[in-house]
Amino acid sequence: MKTVEMSVTAGDATQKVMNPLRFAVFYDELVLQEWQARCLRALLERGRARLELVIVGQPAMEGAGSMPRPGRTLFPVFRRLFVHPTATRPVDPADLFATVPVVSLGSDGDRPSGLRQPVAGEDPWKILEQDLDFILHFGSFPVPEVFLEAARYGVWEFHQGDDERYHAGPPGFWEIHDGEPVTGAVLRRRTGRPDERVVLKKGFFPTVDYSWAANMDRALLESASWPAEVCDDIRRGRVSYLLAPPVRTTAPVRDLPNNRQTLRFVQKVSGNIAIRAGNRLFRRTEWNIGIVHQPVDRFLQQSGTGLKVDWLPALSDHGFVADPFGIEKDGRIHLFFEEYDRRLGKGVISHVELDGGAVVSPIRRVLDLPVHLSYPYVFEHDGRVYCLPETSEAREIALYQAVNFPHEWRKAAVLVDGIAAADATVFEFGGRWWLFCTDVDAGENLRLFIWHAPALFGPWRPHAANPVKTDIRSSRPAGRPFTRDGVLFRSAQDCSRTYGGGITLNRVTRLTPGEFAEEAVTVIQPDPTGDYPDGIHTLSEAGGLTFVDGKRLVFRGIPRGAWVRRLMTVTSGIRRARRSPVARRIGSPSLPVRGNPS
Repeated sequence: MKTVEMSVTAGDATQKVMNPLRFAVFYDELVLQEWQARCLRALLERGRARLELVIVGQPAMEGAGSMPRPGRTLFPVFRRLFVHPTATRPVDPADLFATVPVVSLGSDGDRPSGLRQPVAGEDPWKILEQDLDFILHFGSFPVPEVFLEAARYGVWEFHQGDDERYHAGPPGFWEIHDGEPVTGAVLRRRTGRPDERVVLKKGFFPTVDYSWAANMDRALLESASWPAEVCDDIRRGRVSYLLAPPVRTTAPVRDLPNNRQTLRFVQKVSGNIAIRAGNRLFRRTEWNIGIVHQPVDRFLQQSGTGLKVDWLPALSDHGFVADPFGIEKDGRIHLFFEEYDRRLGKGVISHVELDGGAVVSPIRRVLDLPVHLSYPYVFEHDGRVYCLPETSEAREIALYQAVNFPHEWRKAAVLVDGIAAADATVFEFGGRWWLFCTDVDAGENLRLFIWHAPALFGPWRPHAANPVKTDIRSSRPAGRPFTRDGVLFRSAQDCSRTYGGGITLNRVTRLTPGEFAEEAVTVIQPDPTGDYPDGIHTLSEAGGLTFVDGKRLVFRGIPRGAWVRRLMTVTSGIRRARRSPVARRIGSPSLPVRGNPS
């Protein structure tokens, strides 16, 4: 059998940009799971790749695992009776494999004689000798070593779990059991060693701690598009990370849970459901704006610990305020922010004037649209003042210009159309304009998207690697980027435990139209002893002051007769969530979405 050396250059890959990649699929039996079928459909659509061969493998021990081991009898019963994720639902692969040769591996899978052809067709080894680009491995069995070098970019497989902390084990289980705020997933290229891998894609999702099925769905369905995204990179000539040296993992292997661990898991999930229901029934969210009399780079030092926050008096009688952005004009600071009105169920953009950190003007609404408004990203360019508010319901990133600063604004341009962008952030760096945001339709706190342009008014083009990262801890923008000593720093929301729970300050190490890389420098947490101990999600500087916002959960009374209605609403909401909110969202991309005020 011919061996293809892993030494393809970017130039070689660029020559194939218009051709579909050729791949084979390896798995256990001729029944796909839903997430695997979605993965294959994403690969096949738009001519990304062409499926050449399906190889059905044989597990190392036939029937292994059919009899529970002593002390581990509860887990398979619990999983079979109570856990029914959409992602693992069986799917008939006939439409995907109708014209593709299917072969099976016998017990002696390392030799050509171990293959048998159940249907008439080409010799499978002749097919493998053709120019395959990659092999996608879905099976639970080990890949025979002969296949590791049978394709140009090797064998790709999914690992459900952060492979730096969890190795093997049921997907999404141990993160809930251990109280981890995030659940990881990895697409990796296999090497000849079980403890080595080349990471192709990696993501961190918020752990759904009240439903194992929903947690599995989130990790499996959200990562199903990754092989297609890697194919897009190959077709554009971005192949260096596929051919990187392997990295060794030291993560411990997690076995199936024993009876005691299963009971503890059930107890923990039940408690999480009760806490969630109690919070929805009896507590509501309040945000407020605070001022730190220090420049923003002080937060790089020990996460801003010890920096005093002066909280403004309540600026809204019927809601709360958040998302502060300031701009200095004529010796005073003009502060713009979201004012959320509970009566209207939406936000508007309001303004106050500050002098020395004190409010010296009445609050005034300056921008009110039919859709929810928030995150009034205000900046100055070429002597004009602009605002880029979040208007995700309008599915556009629209730029507004002040015509009578600060109270009158008009729409100047739509920078990007057709996207439900959350917290769009625009800035100039390195001779280009950049726009960062997340997408409500792709998980509003999860995936970071970038656009770039030669000038503020465009033309704006998407980054070649979009989405450039998938990390609930550091994707969604959280304020104005800043530079220190020529280094760009970007603040991002940490929504791993709760929406707006903290801020991650990232150092951007690579930013070009084709590449992006950043690393977390520090995580800013709210002061647990302060007035707003439950969250922080905006960080911006103006006039030597840094503006933040803070969240607190406060008790709310329930009017007589309303508690039954509210309890029914909470119960039905949790029941729907246990049926996998991620599966429903991915399956129904046109669902209306309200901007998240809390």
